[in-house]
Amino acid sequence: VDVLEVFSQGMEYLSLCYSEGADALARVKLADSLSTYVEQAAFGTFEHRLYQLENPTVEDLYALYDEVALEFGFESVGYDKREFITIGHFYTNPLYIDSYVVSNDAALQIYQLERENAGEGLSKYEKHLDTQEVWFLSFLDTAGLESPFAPDRLQSVRDLFCQELLP
Repeated sequence: VDVLEVFSQGMEYLSLCYSEGADALARVKLADSLSTYVEQAAFGTFEHRLYQLENPTVEDLYALYDEVALEFGFESVGYDKREFITIGHFYTNPLYIDSYVVSNDAALQIYQLERENAGEGLSKYEKHLDTQEVWFLSFLDTAGLESPFAPDRLQSVRDLFCQELLP
């Protein structure tokens, strides 16, 4: 699923390079991407702590989500301590939350390549579109993309967000 998500999200990013008003759209997409990193980190933290509880009550879950939401600054955008109930992945695909971030990272790399050198990201995207590789890290290696777990990768993502989103 993570490999397929790279292409889904990669298409979104590439479309920003070839449309009118792309700069404004890119800022919105990158802000959404930054939000994904923060939200999914919060959801992942909630989920990991949830599995450490023994026989939690509904009130325990509300309190836990409230605690994590405050740790991640959700009060600045508004949240409801019950909203975790609507996140189906917690029930159907435990620990799937991490997939959003790692696949977004690979798609973001394609965007970065395209922005730095027109045609390079698109070429990489098209070259690997019919991949048969199902293991995410093996796909990244084959495609010449960096692992989201590489030591300096998160700093590169941070730098991109700062460069594109801060005045």
